[in-house]
Amino acid sequence: MPEQERSPWSDPAYTPRPPVAPGAPPPRRRFMIPALLAAVVLLGGTGIGVAVLLTGDKDQPRTGAAKPGTPVPSVSMPPTTMPSWPAEMGGVQPDPRMTTPTGPEFTQIENACALFPAPALSRLVPGATGRPGRGTEEWTCAWKSARNTGDDRRTRLNRELTATITIKRASGQRSATYNAAKQIAQERWWARHPGSGPAGAWRSGPVRYQDLPGLGDEAFVTYAVQELVGDSGVGTVMARVRNAVVEVTFKGGSNRLDEFGDEVFAGQRAMPEATARGGARELAGAATAALLACNTCTT
Repeated sequence: MPEQERSPWSDPAYTPRPPVAPGAPPPRRRFMIPALLAAVVLLGGTGIGVAVLLTGDKDQPRTGAAKPGTPVPSVSMPPTTMPSWPAEMGGVQPDPRMTTPTGPEFTQIENACALFPAPALSRLVPGATGRPGRGTEEWTCAWKSARNTGDDRRTRLNRELTATITIKRASGQRSATYNAAKQIAQERWWARHPGSGPAGAWRSGPVRYQDLPGLGDEAFVTYAVQELVGDSGVGTVMARVRNAVVEVTFKGGSNRLDEFGDEVFAGQRAMPEATARGGARELAGAATAALLACNTCTT
């Protein structure tokens, strides 16, 4: 007789099942473990569980249909709501008292860089080269200067002034003033929590914060030391007039020159706090006053 066929998956030899006689019922398959398997799925942290029960019954054939009259459990999904954005992602809401316009909202500015008076610019950034900005809703103007001072002319003063004016627009049911107040509220939160922002990596030491009552509808000023190649003192004023947001940053430092006339940035000293904050405050005050006096900015 030929050798019995062997299974490649088991040993000893594989023995085939005997053939089923015609008309006989199919053989019942026994479960190796006649127990239950329960899988519990927790839904949404509500503590609701759904159990799936599988049993092995050697006396009942396995079918995919449920027994008549077997209740089907129903699961009520918990109501879902949109999560509130954390403050780090722009979830700060403005003070309701700040969302009412104190006058006609601004619609345009013909020349935003002209809002900053030339005499103040000449004093704060003497001999500066300007970079005026253009736009319809946001303008950025920048001035930068570097000059030698001291009896031996061996000290280099670096000054940089950047000003941004943004005209906020209405969106949906939120007024333009509301959107401007929301931006100020978010910027104030960042200023009071400097460690949570991406700019914290280049700051050396704390960020000093102070409200500026009387400047526009609301304003505040900060001072920090920027640590890159050398130290730079950075004074920033954020001010709002109705739906216009004014941001002025005045930064700089001083360092010595080597025998070849090159700057030794490693020893650069930051601009003093009073100088940085005072310059930013002066320019922001001039810009807000010019906005309030502009007759063509609200048409």
